[in-house]
Amino acid sequence: MDEDPHPSVTKDVAARRRPTQHPIALPGVPGYGEGMVDPKPDPMVSNEEEVEVGAAIAAAIDRGMRAANEGRVVTSEEVRKLIPQWIFKFSTQNQR
Repeated sequence: MDEDPHPSVTKDVAARRRPTQHPIALPGVPGYGEGMVDPKPDPMVSNEEEVEVGAAIAAAIDRGMRAANEGRVVTSEEVRKLIPQWIFKFSTQNQR
């Protein structure tokens, strides 16, 4: 016969030590989560207001989208190498 590892604990008490829910947890409160931030928002859905974009910016965005679709892109590694050149170029231009 197997020896009980907790002889001073009755089977009833041992059964209550393994509840299906945490013994201190309270039942859910209706409406508790309302108004809280969604922990995993859908990245394809925006809650932000629409922003008006000027014609020049819209045209620049379109040019960039076309260039990307045509494969005319630069990797982030290449950009990191170009940044110092850009900084030098624009820092040495004469101020008007």
